[in-house]
Amino acid sequence: MKPPTFSPKRLAAPRFEPRRAHPRLRGRALQRMREQVASEQTLCPDCEAEGCVTSWFPAGELDHVLALSHGGTNDRDNLVGRCKRHHLVKTARDMGHRVKPAKGCDALGWPTEPGHS
Repeated sequence: MKPPTFSPKRLAAPRFEPRRAHPRLRGRALQRMREQVASEQTLCPDCEAEGCVTSWFPAGELDHVLALSHGGTNDRDNLVGRCKRHHLVKTARDMGHRVKPAKGCDALGWPTEPGHS
């Protein structure tokens, strides 16, 4: 009688399965959602908080308030329009990176920090 054989797969530890995120909006569904958010929100909320008047649409980004990787969804109440600069800053912070404040002036010559003249 032969002894039973074991395959390495049976002895291996269970594989880590990351939490499945909602699929990212793409194509026409993304464009429809961008237009819906643009009709409800015209300014980047971060720019507005800083006292700037920067429209996020059409050059800005549609951003998830709670990132998909952290359990967020593509529902309208989890989406906000942000200008590209603030979208990059928020995404970097969501990923755990430190963000250094910009110093000096932007391409149009406007100060990028309060108190800079």
